[in-house]
Amino acid sequence: MACHGFFYIAKLRDGLLLTITDHRAVAPVELDFNETLRSFILSFTFSGRISVDIAKKYGVVSENFLDFTKSYLVYIPHPSGIAWYPAGSYFNIALVISPWFMRHFLQREDSSLAKAIDKVESNPDSALWQHQITLTPLMRMRLHEIFRCPYRGSVRHYFLESKSLELILLSTEQTENISHHCSCLARNQPDYILAEKTRDIMLTNMSNPPSLCELARSVGVNKGKLNKCFRDVYGASIFEYLRIYRLEKAKTLLLSGNRSVKEVSVEVGYTEPSNFSREFKKYFGISPAAYLD
Repeated sequence: MACHGFFYIAKLRDGLLLTITDHRAVAPVELDFNETLRSFILSFTFSGRISVDIAKKYGVVSENFLDFTKSYLVYIPHPSGIAWYPAGSYFNIALVISPWFMRHFLQREDSSLAKAIDKVESNPDSALWQHQITLTPLMRMRLHEIFRCPYRGSVRHYFLESKSLELILLSTEQTENISHHCSCLARNQPDYILAEKTRDIMLTNMSNPPSLCELARSVGVNKGKLNKCFRDVYGASIFEYLRIYRLEKAKTLLLSGNRSVKEVSVEVGYTEPSNFSREFKKYFGISPAAYLD
């Protein structure tokens, strides 16, 4: 099967790895993974989806879904299983952080993250811990700087390290402001099925998406229920999700180098190229034309 793109990994320091995955597959890709080191993973997925099946003998019987609208800080009790990537583009930046290194970022010893680290250090096979990270504009900027790093050699290493450390700090600040953790192992829950059906309807008609009323009618619930369900599952409102999806797909198309800005804007559902350019620059901090350089 054809799969194009790259996978980049760099050891920034002991206990901290950076990975960047940017690939496009014409058919689903399934990969077995079996690592020996247990770590926290700070994952930012911007396009596509990955589902991860953890070995059932470790007590995790659901699937862990990472969608592009969601970012996570997660500890998986045993780093082995199967990762499945649907056909299409997948772009992810992740930091793999050892528990002892993560402890350096704690400000509160009574936080959910602190308790999770304690459990991990005393019992590496403790239960999965996962918290959804809200991607702020500052975090998005740091991720963009990592992906577009202009340096080479040792300067590149120090640049990537500094941006990665800031991302960890910004993310752990969020986890320490809550008293509980949340998990999204909800593949078989009715809300997930409802939200996924809504998403599929909307993306099938991306150029002329149905209204909220039409979507609610299609899936058989009221608008309020649909809005709440979709936000709980995907971490964004229905039309914010669509906006981000369009822009992330546009970036992938621009990077392919086969289309003009106008052609891409039409393909992702913008009738006015000027509106597309304005939205693109607001989201990425750079004009779409810059991706053609």
